Amino acid sequence: MAAKGNNSKAKETPEDPYDVRETPRKGQGAGEYPNYWTMKDRSGNNIGMDATKGHESVFLQHRSGSSIEFFPDGALHITAHNSKYEVIFGEDRMTISGAQDITVKGDASLRVYGDYNVTCHKNYNLTVMGDYNMTSKNMNRHIRGNMDTQAKNVNKKIEGSINYQAHGAAAYTSKGSTTVASQGDKLFTAGSKGWHGSVPSEGDMSLYNEKGDMFQQTKDGKSDQSYEQDGKKVTIKHESGKTDHTAEEEITTTSSNKGITTTAEKDITTKTKSGGIKMKADAGSISSEAQQNIENSAQQNIKISSQQDTSVEASGSASLKGSTTHVGGMSGTTHVVGSDVHVDPGAGNVNLAGGMGQAFGGLNLQMAFEFLTGTQAEGVGDRRSQRADQPQEEADDPWIKQLDRT
Repeated sequence: MAAKGNNSKAKETPEDPYDVRETPRKGQGAGEYPNYWTMKDRSGNNIGMDATKGHESVFLQHRSGSSIEFFPDGALHITAHNSKYEVIFGEDRMTISGAQDITVKGDASLRVYGDYNVTCHKNYNLTVMGDYNMTSKNMNRHIRGNMDTQAKNVNKKIEGSINYQAHGAAAYTSKGSTTVASQGDKLFTAGSKGWHGSVPSEGDMSLYNEKGDMFQQTKDGKSDQSYEQDGKKVTIKHESGKTDHTAEEEITTTSSNKGITTTAEKDITTKTKSGGIKMKADAGSISSEAQQNIENSAQQNIKISSQQDTSVEASGSASLKGSTTHVGGMSGTTHVVGSDVHVDPGAGNVNLAGGMGQAFGGLNLQMAFEFLTGTQAEGVGDRRSQRADQPQEEADDPWIKQLDRT
């Protein structure tokens, strides 16, 4: 830091305001005859020169106090008590070997009709006590090091497009809400090696689409979804063409309006380790169709029941097989219809009709019965067998009760 009062050799801007040095004419030993010469007119204008050793100076002073003064060390002081206008019709070049201070107590303006270039070899510090307003056609900034911005609030309005590119990592962190939205077109987010979204603390995560399709795809990998609440977990995994849906409690598939369709190129397997498999239709029918075979098997019982009709149909053969096989209706009619109907008891019995009907058993051969087909039965009266009248208990005669002495 340069010493105060020796500003001509200062290399740095002084911390204290610049002080004008006292005129050498007031120095001790200055203005001694015959080394001093001065001339003053009657209006007060003054011209003087001093050749006194150590006080060599030249001055030109106007009566208003405006002056030009050369100091003994070569310094030049110009004082203007009113205004100063400087007009240069050629070039104006200025080289300052020390520091330069400019203090403007009013407003200041600089107008450049050409290019304005500023080169600072060290730090460039700009302090604005009020608002900092800048207007330009284009703005280009090349920051070779770091760029730090601190502000209370930041608001940017872009008339056209905005593009952010970073060769390194980019992070946006907010202690409040963060919104990334496109109000007029699509929104794209992508990661070349991954895309992650998380809610590290308590909160909701939602995806909402007002109108349009929602599409998820992975070409080489798997998809895992896991949900856990109260220690109970549900997982949905898609991997290698397979889908696994696992839950510690129930799995429910519901369609509130239309049907549910399950389609596979090959087999569809429904399996339970413990418990039963139940198919129920509160209204409508349950239908099973196949180009080849329909097979239902169980370690214990298979029950097919209906409040109305139950139909087993096949273009080929339909088989009911069991150690004991029952075909019957509780209170209605049971029809066995076909061009050929075979009843094979094996080594057991075949019972046709209710009550005491004729039994065929132990024959160990196939017997054919000519039942009417559905077409033949049209217009034919009811040929169902009638059950015989069951024996009724006879009423006791009154005289028998009279013999009872007990």
